[in-house]
Amino acid sequence: MKVLVDTNILVSAVFNHQTALSATLKYVNKYHQIYLTTQIIEELFDVVSRKLLNRLQTAIILLHNLNYILLDSSSAENIQTIRDATDQPIINAAIEANVDIIFTGDQDFLSLQLAQPQCLDIKGMIAIFPELQIFLPQE
Repeated sequence: MKVLVDTNILVSAVFNHQTALSATLKYVNKYHQIYLTTQIIEELFDVVSRKLLNRLQTAIILLHNLNYILLDSSSAENIQTIRDATDQPIINAAIEANVDIIFTGDQDFLSLQLAQPQCLDIKGMIAIFPELQIFLPQE
């Protein structure tokens, strides 16, 4: 499946790599195709440089280890409107690239209730991919 990973998932993975989000990201990287946009990468480095500067190297390594297709979020046409205008280029690029899933924790995406791409948080990802359970850290 084609999975666009939103900024908040990447930031969470940079902040703490021992979480269910990080395990899910590793699973998606191994068994599915990850998509990122130029805007997502810019946002990741903006957040890390402002709030987690000591994790900058971790962010670089994370991106280096992901097998992703980079989408240009600046040229996509408005297809589906989203409440937060800063997210508009991301949803446009995802629809234009025909991604299956947007993996996110952002309520603006999750509230869209689209057939495709499905916007899923960690619980939604586990529901779609039950085999993911074996990758999750034990509590």
